[in-house]
Amino acid sequence: MLPSFRSAGSRVLLARAYSATPQTVRHPGVGEADNSSYDKSFQGKVQVSKLDNGLTVASIDARGPLASVGLFIGAGTRQENSTTAGASQYLARLATLSTPNRTRVRLIHDIENTHDFGVHRGRESTTISAKVLRNEVAGAAELLLDVARPNVFEYEIREVSEAVKADTQKAFNDSFAAIDDALHAVAFRNVGLGRPLYSPHLDVSQESVVRYLHSNWKPQRSVLTAVNVDHQELLDIVTKAASFQNVVEGYEEEVINLPTKYSGGEDVRLTGGDTYIAVGFEGVGVKGGSVAAQQVLARLLQTKVVNAMLNNGTISNGYAKSSEYSDAGLLSVFLRANRQDGLAAIDGL
Repeated sequence: MLPSFRSAGSRVLLARAYSATPQTVRHPGVGEADNSSYDKSFQGKVQVSKLDNGLTVASIDARGPLASVGLFIGAGTRQENSTTAGASQYLARLATLSTPNRTRVRLIHDIENTHDFGVHRGRESTTISAKVLRNEVAGAAELLLDVARPNVFEYEIREVSEAVKADTQKAFNDSFAAIDDALHAVAFRNVGLGRPLYSPHLDVSQESVVRYLHSNWKPQRSVLTAVNVDHQELLDIVTKAASFQNVVEGYEEEVINLPTKYSGGEDVRLTGGDTYIAVGFEGVGVKGGSVAAQQVLARLLQTKVVNAMLNNGTISNGYAKSSEYSDAGLLSVFLRANRQDGLAAIDGL
């Protein structure tokens, strides 16, 4: 039985994970270039190559004028441990400060002259991406590979510390983001996929960040992708740029890639304001199959949530989400209701 939500003046964040079957969604991608003049005859012709240093290069050329380039590094919060907690969050900031090849002034200049540049991190990956004109791909690809080699000076860590704390506080102030993190924590017992996206360990050391960088931001764990780029041209660019290596003398690799086991559980937090509820079900990962069926189920649940919002006065906001990872997944439903209507909100759904 779910706990009572009727304690006066409190906001309840309830995260509950169940063992069941459904799940799915989200294939990270660089995004499709918005080109009305692309050649449809080239759709689907993806070319993939693997370089000697282990970097995988994949591209598709629809001959459009706008190109998208992305570097996907197979490391996120899942690869953190107790000594490197928060390292991925710091690196997302540090990556845009300086590199061995670019001073801060030059790096800022190059980023500001690149359209839609961004560094995004998740539980299993970190993405560095940009959109440029087709004839500017060489500079963009070199920039992405260079950003993946941050200097990580100690003074830079101190400098971005306040920004990292602000990012964490902003995430904690978003109740849906907070309860999503709590749901993953109870589903996977704070291990692997259950590690928080925004770590409460705000003060990290240079050693912990460098250790995480050295162990995880490597070409062997990365894929460079591009849309509307000639594949051979992209290979020539990457070869000339010599890719990226984060080899630090004196550090041994500490790669954390253990399977994440679904456990399930419950977490209730009393704060103030409305009630936020998350209910999750065990799903399958990318390699688990039945992805299409799970995507349909996620859409059906979203329709159910919308209907409940329209026909049930207790639910003020909500959505369904399917989170798909390499070897596990969660199908989740998130609801917001008045503090006295928590149980009624679940019944209405």
